[in-house]
Formats: sequence, C-alpha cells, structure tokens
Amino acid sequence: MESTVLQPHTRTLQHIPRWAIIRTLRQQSVAEHSYYVAIYAAKLADELCLSKNDKLWCMTEALTHDFEEMVTGDIPSPYRSSFIRNDKEILSAPHAMHLSITRSEPELGDVCKNIIEVADVFEACMFLADEFYMGNSTVKDLLSDLMSILEAKAVKLGSEIKNTLIDHVNDDRRTRVLSARGLS
Repeated sequence: MESTVLQPHTRTLQHIPRWAIIRTLRQQSVAEHSYYVAIYAAKLADELCLSKNDKLWCMTEALTHDFEEMVTGDIPSPYRSSFIRNDKEILSAPHAMHLSITRSEPELGDVCKNIIEVADVFEACMFLADEFYMGNSTVKDLLSDLMSILEAKAVKLGSEIKNTLIDHVNDDRRTRVLSARGLS
C-alpha cells in the first residue's frame, strides 16, 4: 500500500466541521458525513443489483468524495475546485484509493456517479431533517431546497427508490428517539 491516500493526514476529515455557515444543534464532521454517504451508497448499489466491484467503487467514491475539504474546509463546491486545481495529491487521492481497494475501474461508472450524488444529497437531507425535527427551524428552507434536489437526482435511479428516500427523510420517528435521549 504505497498510496499516500491511506496516510494519517486523511484522518483530518474527522476534525473538519461540516455546515460551517449554518447554525446547527449538533456538530457534524466531514468524516461522519462521508461515512453515512458510503453506507447509503452501498445500500443503493444493493438495491440496483450492482456487481461487488461496482459496489466497492461506489463506497470508496463516497468515502473520498469530499477529500479536497482537507485543504479547503467545508465550502461550496464551485469555490473548492479553484483552491485545489494544482494540488495533484488531493486530486489523485480518490482514484488511487479506488484502485487499491477494487483493483479495477468500475463497470458502471455513470451509475456509480449517480448513486454518489444521490447518497450525498440524501445524507444532507437526513442530517437537516434531524436538525429540523429536534427544533432547529433555521434549516427549514435549506431542507426544502435539498429535498427538491434529491427528488430530481434520485429519479435517475428509479421512481421506487426516489419515493423510498423521500419517505425516509420525512419519517420523524428516528428523530423522536434522538430527542427523547436529550439531543433536542
């Protein structure tokens, strides 16, 4: 494992706060976000009956989709790319990690890309839904906007998957459990 991807500096994602420009009740790190995106991507890959290799590719892409935030912090995507344009290590890290884990390119690259986009937005919606149901009304408009984006992106994976994701975000039962345990 010669790849610099697996060196300890990648652990810095656990110290980079997400939602830096939005008031939240609970702090979330970029590493936590990436973990959940990987879990959701794996589930979506299973739902779409992807091969083991493509599922692994989706999971590693999910884990590395915000690698550049090691350098930039959590800022909107259009600004991030201008900061890291010349950082070859950060730009090549996700691909090197994919190859070290899967040992091959994805068979269904476009499908994997769609899965990651959906899983990324879904995770953001889940976090904001938890925030909203725990009493943070300041996230309501952002959650509504992201739900529209989720619907538009998830339809590429099928209407049944889209409906399941939307229903899951709107289900506040998991948040009531969190609130009962003192996180509200």
